[in-house]
Amino acid sequence: MSKFSVNLQEKGSKNAFSILLIVLFIIFLVLSIVFLSKKDNYIKTTADIKNINCKEVRTKHTSKRGIVTYSYKYNCNINVTYNIKDKKYENNIKTNSSTDYRKNKKIEISYDPNNPMNIRLPITISKVAGIIFSVLAFLVFSGFIANLK
Repeated sequence: MSKFSVNLQEKGSKNAFSILLIVLFIIFLVLSIVFLSKKDNYIKTTADIKNINCKEVRTKHTSKRGIVTYSYKYNCNINVTYNIKDKKYENNIKTNSSTDYRKNKKIEISYDPNNPMNIRLPITISKVAGIIFSVLAFLVFSGFIANLK
């Protein structure tokens, strides 16, 4: 094989890699913008736990070394009371999480300002995902710049 054809193969693979990095950069950048610009109209507040009914679900995990560990999920129906603009509300929240709410007397909730009876547990995943995609976009762009040299 001649020196010229080897040089063309190297340039072709370098160009293909650069195109792949550009595509990945655009994908990660768009995803970070979508997640970071997502507006959550719900407002956080603290609610008092009035009554709680939880079912504990235990899952057994065995490692390759034979070490047994357990993870716990709590399927709860939580009756809460909360005040919005000097008006008292009572509602239920269903959960499926690793947090044992039975140990708490208060819980952080989010409510819809247009209808305070619509409540849920606060959501933070979209901002975290946006930051992760931003970091990935930066790393891919850095790889693209390094690949140009």
